[in-house]
Amino acid sequence: MQLGRLTKEEQEVVEWVTKIFHMEAQRYTILLFTRAEDLQKTGLKDYVEGSPYLRALAEKCGNRYIGFNNRATREVRDGQAAELIHMIDAMVEQNGDAPRYTKEMLEKDRRTFLEKVGTPLQAVRGWSEGRSLCCCSVPAAFQGDAGHGAYGL
Repeated sequence: MQLGRLTKEEQEVVEWVTKIFHMEAQRYTILLFTRAEDLQKTGLKDYVEGSPYLRALAEKCGNRYIGFNNRATREVRDGQAAELIHMIDAMVEQNGDAPRYTKEMLEKDRRTFLEKVGTPLQAVRGWSEGRSLCCCSVPAAFQGDAGHGAYGL
């Protein structure tokens, strides 16, 4: 996510992704905020905690979030990458019984998604209703053979 004012549309995208990957995927999620340089006086923690929506989202993801400064020096960027890798390692350790989001988990979430929302195309149409432009990528797990959408995409 890019730092700044979180729009209603961005929140809807997060909710749509949550519907696709369900609650289980949150055990394997790290929120990465770009443009941390825009925070000037407030830190990322204050930014997240200052927004009820972001605070709740971060809590759902085990309070795993990090900010990347796009304009940082190479040394700082290397440190940011090292911090992200450390977070990933800690998350894998924390999820010891199931250290990664598996194909079986994805398939279960796909079935749940289809039961709740219908096909991905129906979900995108419902989400984008009333908007002039909607660009959404449908994960490969929801597509059929040879790249053709199994649901008429």
